[in-house]
Amino acid sequence: MREYSLAFFVNIFLARWKWIFLTALVAAAATFCINKYLIRPTYEASTSLYCGRIIDEDDRGPDMRHSMNEYTTSLSIGLQLVNDYRVLLQTDRIRDMAESAVEKDPDRLRLIRPKVKVDSARQTRLLTISVESTDPEMSQKLAEAYANVFISEVQKIMKMQNSQIIDHAKVPEKPIRPRVLTNTGVGFIVGAVLAYLFFFALLYFDTTVKDADEASRLLKLPIIGTIPQDEKLLNDSFEGNYIQSIEFGSKGTSLSDYYRSARVNLQYGLVATKGSATVIVVTSSVAAEGKSLTTCNLAAAMAETGKRVLLVNCDLRKPSLQKYFRIRKSIGLVNMLIGEKTFDEVVERNVLNLPLDVIFCGPIPPNPSRLLISDEFGKLIEEQRRNYDYIFLDTPPILSAADATLLASHASGVLLIVRCGYTNTRLIQDTIQEIRQAKLNLIGMILSRYQGFSARRGYGYGYGYGYGYGYGYGYGYGESKQSSGSGSFFQRLFRRDQKKKGSGRDKKSA
Repeated sequence: MREYSLAFFVNIFLARWKWIFLTALVAAAATFCINKYLIRPTYEASTSLYCGRIIDEDDRGPDMRHSMNEYTTSLSIGLQLVNDYRVLLQTDRIRDMAESAVEKDPDRLRLIRPKVKVDSARQTRLLTISVESTDPEMSQKLAEAYANVFISEVQKIMKMQNSQIIDHAKVPEKPIRPRVLTNTGVGFIVGAVLAYLFFFALLYFDTTVKDADEASRLLKLPIIGTIPQDEKLLNDSFEGNYIQSIEFGSKGTSLSDYYRSARVNLQYGLVATKGSATVIVVTSSVAAEGKSLTTCNLAAAMAETGKRVLLVNCDLRKPSLQKYFRIRKSIGLVNMLIGEKTFDEVVERNVLNLPLDVIFCGPIPPNPSRLLISDEFGKLIEEQRRNYDYIFLDTPPILSAADATLLASHASGVLLIVRCGYTNTRLIQDTIQEIRQAKLNLIGMILSRYQGFSARRGYGYGYGYGYGYGYGYGYGYGESKQSSGSGSFFQRLFRRDQKKKGSGRDKKSA
């Protein structure tokens, strides 16, 4: 059961106040236009009646005691008759006679839709006849007609002359409905409340990991690092290197310290063996979680300390390391595993002027898993353990392919990349369970693209398992195709737009 503090609800407003305010303004403007221009105003005219015995001067005799008794009796009877008068005023007979006296055209009366109300003050003989309609003059005429017809009918039916008009109806100058300003204010408040509830519902039904505390509580894993989202990296005009973990490569960004902090935690989380490299498999649950970018930056940050680092692109389905290092190389791991090239021929030495060596993918094979479990790959890792301090293996998402699990048998541990606000928690738990069932050393997780509560954009669920690969000889340079099932509709739309823009730049540069 989720627990919500006051700060949680306050943060929702602070994070989305611009959208809440904009929605409230739109709702207020819509309410104003509807009330001002679409709803016909309703006017009300009222007539007051006094219902009691009317005593003339000639009726007063010398016997005052008799007159007082007669007055008291008349008062009591009048109070009892008030309810009868109220019902009488609302009968069809009175209505038809009053409407006929005012307007001979019944269609016009139906058009203005008159509504009659009869009220009486408690313990009094005063009746108020109120007529509402969309025509102010008709309201006044109908109110007067109802009063006159009522007085006449009381005389005929009850043989009594005990009613008279106190206040005559006046033509109303202002409508009673709609109350434009009041309704506009209510529309503003309702719009703000609905917008707030919408964002609350997004968070309530959002089953993704959103921050470090939630990740630690739900996944029961140590957090190696938290990498925030940098909006500049999503900008087409960004000219800095994609590797942000080193000082000169972080032009226009501020991510270096976050990667360095993750590097320190990773060093303390693993026990290094003297004379043998620490091999780390980096994977994720589904595609587009920032796995490859994080792997590149961790490797570069580790090499920045003077350690000898080897980075191997083991994602033979969708290689992307060339994109992040911005290096074109047509040969790589695949060429070496099939015996075409040697290690020295495929390795890219001292990348970024650091003790960092990188082996790219090379041509995309039709059978990546078979190559990765081959004896040649095992020999590669065992031979290079003596030449490096750290070996990073960039692998496919673990729920999309079994490659990461297979490669972990050569590794000292598995590092899981989790993208905040993207991947469903259930999928991450399935990934953790699969790693543990294989009896692998799960080091911890790194939260990528952490945007904080106030800046988070998407709430995608990331249910996609589709990963796939293409046959032929692509070199993996450029934008890799994202899983069609991962993320929300808006995230997929954004990625598709980014891909189109990227392909347009490639054509222009070519």
